[in-house]
Amino acid sequence: MAHESEGRSAKRQRAGEPQNTIMRSNIWRDDGNIVLMAENVQFRVHRSQLIVNASGFSRLDELQLPNQHVEGCPLVKLPYSAIDVQHFLSALYDPLSFSEPKLSLSFLRAIVRVGRKFDARKLVAAAFQRLAYENPQTLEEYENLPGPVNRGNYKAAKYLHYRGVTMDVVTLARENELYTLLPCAYFRIVLYCDIDMILNGIENPETGRSRLSFEDQQLCLTAKQRIIEAQWRLNEVWTWLSTDVCAEDCTTASDNLCGLAKRDLFRNNVALGHTLIPFRLADKQKHLCDACNRRHVQVMAEARKKLWEELPRFFKLAPWAELKDNIWSGEREIVGPLRHIVHAS
Repeated sequence: MAHESEGRSAKRQRAGEPQNTIMRSNIWRDDGNIVLMAENVQFRVHRSQLIVNASGFSRLDELQLPNQHVEGCPLVKLPYSAIDVQHFLSALYDPLSFSEPKLSLSFLRAIVRVGRKFDARKLVAAAFQRLAYENPQTLEEYENLPGPVNRGNYKAAKYLHYRGVTMDVVTLARENELYTLLPCAYFRIVLYCDIDMILNGIENPETGRSRLSFEDQQLCLTAKQRIIEAQWRLNEVWTWLSTDVCAEDCTTASDNLCGLAKRDLFRNNVALGHTLIPFRLADKQKHLCDACNRRHVQVMAEARKKLWEELPRFFKLAPWAELKDNIWSGEREIVGPLRHIVHAS
């Protein structure tokens, strides 16, 4: 993908080259009239192009280094990584960037980080749309995501998938006040990650180690216990899995095969300390008859609705209806991730 290779080129250095050596990016327009510098990489671009797409760049004079020019162009130092600026400018100069079926999370992160600062509304909206698609606010949207989302093998559809991507989404959302993304992202961590992963992160050969902040580690570990307690307060789930009560038209009632199969499901999930059992057991079960499977799917569907409605409070977030993003500072209500909720205990 073009923006990925460009991002890597922004920081590539020759062997033995000092870290403070100034490098020229491949985003270098000979007729450009301003030079941006991030870390030790310079980008020659057009001031008008920046301002048209991101009105905040009209304040670049505030960041200009006094009496410093490059090839006659004023030099502006940006407080971002070279890769972030490379990604952002790639998107700004290439309107087809967002036509890719999948984009890297590092690309989307750069658009959000730099775009929020400089008011690049269209670019940020396009990046946020992909993030929100993967981390929806409604159960219906979540269950309509492509692929088997409930069976431990979630694969992102709108950004490049890798082990640990959800942890990186949590970090991105927290750093940029995109609070509506958090419940679903936290949910996936609790559903798919064991305690060791939550505490020590997930290693990936391509992206390095994805880690949660200490605060997010604590939130996820505490939420596991909250969810376990909440799911067993769902009486229908408890009654359905732990007793011999079957569907009225159960075809194995005479030898209680379905009742025994349900209790095995119950024991196995309790023994493993599983959270979000109504999501883990969402599908038909091979040892149940057709009638009991229909009842099983119905019980689990109703339980998922109740747990999804409670999802934000498990992570000390505001309720779904009150959860807001703070994409543009001062324009939208800020509802922080640790807002106190009376009924959260």
